[in-house]
Amino acid sequence: MSVSATLKKTSKYLFTISSGTYLAYTTYFYFQKSDIIKIDYHHNKLKEIVELNKSFEHKIYNPSLFFNNGHIQSVLILVMNRLDKIFSKAKKKHYSKTRKLLKTKDGENIYLDFFVKAFDFDPNFENFENMEFLSKFNDSNILIIIPGACGSSGEFYLTDVMDRFINENFKCVAVNHRGILKYPLKSNKLYHSGYTDDLHEVLKFLNTNIKGSKFFLLGFSMGGNITMKFIGESGEKAKTDYNIFGACAVGGPLDLKIFKEFSEPNNKNSFYSKYICKNLISVFNKNKSFLTANMETKERLEFIAKIQGSVTPSDYYENYVFKAFNYKSMEEYHQNASGTSYINNIKVPFLCIMAEDDPICPLTCITEHPEYKDNENFILATTKSGGHVGFFKGLSFKRWIHEPIIEFIRDLSHKKL
Repeated sequence: MSVSATLKKTSKYLFTISSGTYLAYTTYFYFQKSDIIKIDYHHNKLKEIVELNKSFEHKIYNPSLFFNNGHIQSVLILVMNRLDKIFSKAKKKHYSKTRKLLKTKDGENIYLDFFVKAFDFDPNFENFENMEFLSKFNDSNILIIIPGACGSSGEFYLTDVMDRFINENFKCVAVNHRGILKYPLKSNKLYHSGYTDDLHEVLKFLNTNIKGSKFFLLGFSMGGNITMKFIGESGEKAKTDYNIFGACAVGGPLDLKIFKEFSEPNNKNSFYSKYICKNLISVFNKNKSFLTANMETKERLEFIAKIQGSVTPSDYYENYVFKAFNYKSMEEYHQNASGTSYINNIKVPFLCIMAEDDPICPLTCITEHPEYKDNENFILATTKSGGHVGFFKGLSFKRWIHEPIIEFIRDLSHKKL
């Protein structure tokens, strides 16, 4: 037998062995990680307000057969985000979108994306300040979505869930973080993991211009932390002033100290830390001329160099966030910006969903705060698999996470709270 034939036979043999091994590995962990969603709440109030029906309490998450590893699910969501943007024009959509801006107290423009189950519902979609179409949002169930760090309303992990809410006859509003989109900043501030000022202004604006509607909040990753902090710091005002009837956080870094210790270098998760930091720096670079406009040349160059030299998210926070938002220490930042600091003051039904194998935001971000068990409005739901906001299922690239979220919020929308 020739050398080339031997190599060909050996390669075929190795491919068969490796394929069989991987199939056996994925099959084993598929059954290991397929399980009923764990629902943890400790008061009867939620049983009365939210009918935790059998389909919710006994909902099973069967992770994707070939992508049931937490790391693979987390990387796959990044890949799907990229592919979704590339093929967005060819993608069949069940909704129409328009973009409007809200001017904040400090002069910044916050861009809001509105979605409904219709086509061409806003004839003035190129006029960011024309709000006449908002009357169509009256007397509706409205889902307000907050993306993760460096994310916008077009992210796959967001639109995938939103599309299903629209099919449930919800209307949706996505809040784009400052400086994320192509439009220039008007002020000298971006955002951070606990920045809720803009969200307060968004809720005031929507309640002023939309009548008779129920609002629900949904945050992914960093957006989940912002959602929890916002609901907690709002307290009773969340319902009385903002007409918020419930909220949900998915895979959030709810305790920023634990998140830092878990995700940053010197451990197996440093890849994610560096990736997040790189994205944060890219947002800063896109807006640096506006963020440093009032600085002297030497100060500006030193400031930019320091931020561009950041290696971890904590470096970025220390080099940019502390200066921009007047934090004196990392401890002060963690205490002020972490959603878990506000658990006791959550006054509307709140669902927190976490995956046990999330390689970025560990389950301990919430379980290290047992006080959540004392809040009659708080539900913790955990799955064995899912990665970081991945939750892919079956043999396709379909996701499962919309199922418990929709059932939770849909039940709330039918209740008189």
